Amino acid sequence: MEQYREVKTNGNPKTQASEVQYPRNNTKEFLVLPKTQTAQRVSMFVLLALAAAFLGTPLFFDMYRGAAFETVPIDGYVNYLLYLTGSEEGTLPGKPFVFRIFSVAVALPLVDVFPLYKFSNLDPGMSDVRLAAILAFSLMSYLAAVATAAIMYLITRIQFNSSRAVAAIVFLVSLLLVRHTSIYGVDPISIMMLSAALLSYRQPWMFALLLFVSIGFNEKILFIFFMLTWGRLLFSFGRNVEKFHLIGTTTALLIYIAIYSLWPTPPMEELTTLAMYPQAMKEAFLRDMTLKGTVQNVLPFLFLLSIATLACLERKTSRHQSFFQCTDIMVLLGLFVITHLLSPVMYNAGRIMMYSYPLFLPMATIFVFNRVRDTD
Repeated sequence: MEQYREVKTNGNPKTQASEVQYPRNNTKEFLVLPKTQTAQRVSMFVLLALAAAFLGTPLFFDMYRGAAFETVPIDGYVNYLLYLTGSEEGTLPGKPFVFRIFSVAVALPLVDVFPLYKFSNLDPGMSDVRLAAILAFSLMSYLAAVATAAIMYLITRIQFNSSRAVAAIVFLVSLLLVRHTSIYGVDPISIMMLSAALLSYRQPWMFALLLFVSIGFNEKILFIFFMLTWGRLLFSFGRNVEKFHLIGTTTALLIYIAIYSLWPTPPMEELTTLAMYPQAMKEAFLRDMTLKGTVQNVLPFLFLLSIATLACLERKTSRHQSFFQCTDIMVLLGLFVITHLLSPVMYNAGRIMMYSYPLFLPMATIFVFNRVRDTD
């Protein structure tokens, strides 16, 4: 699998950035190889993942320590995990957190598996049961972050037919970007599921399965793919019709909305009162102009818009079919609007928009890699 192909310019072979090839579907080509090459690729991928898991252990302890000491406001997912274990300390959260049951339940096998790692100066009133749940949830989030980076590596190799060097860069950058999300919550596991769905996008039935399972992980995944598929249809003026994906994403989102509506607890007033949206938007932009709003909301949006632009530039200079399409930027713009319409989001708009980085990162990295290579 080669990233570039040879072309002749004035009689001399030359590799041009515009000649990068992005085949329609490379999954079989990537996986079905002679045994020697397959073993080499699998071993290299496993070694990369293990090395990242070891080198990234400080990230795990940041997650664990921050959750144990509650250094930042944290949603009640640990309480939810304790509830699922049957502990008296557990509580069932309200909407929409209660619907993210799979994001919490995946940590159940890790509860009480490892010996407790206790910190100095920890609240003496914290029970070992709660600390074990915090450890399990933090470990799950950390492994999900590493798994996301590994999936992004595969996306870059398979969906974009890129080189190992580019894929490795995407791997490392993805591992860094997780710090711009809520590492104490369900963001890592949710972005992992979103990345897995992207990896299987050209395998419709697998994509549909992951999409419907995502109903129990995080509703943001459904909204992102809804905007992705419908954006590709509407902004390509009907030239790009992915009927199976359109039906799948729409059906999954409607199922989630139905569950949300039928759940006995009342919904958030800010989500159902349309008259509150204009005021919420005004307040959101005023927050963005503060220092905290700039750091947590504006800068992540500008970063994502930058890599989305680079991805679009690479898409336009390529003569070949690409998995990424420039209309996918509408996902980022859609997340920007949604997060600024909902007043409960406040300073979380940036981390929510970071859910979209798997759409843009591989193509943007290819663009930068090609330009740096051309300057050598």
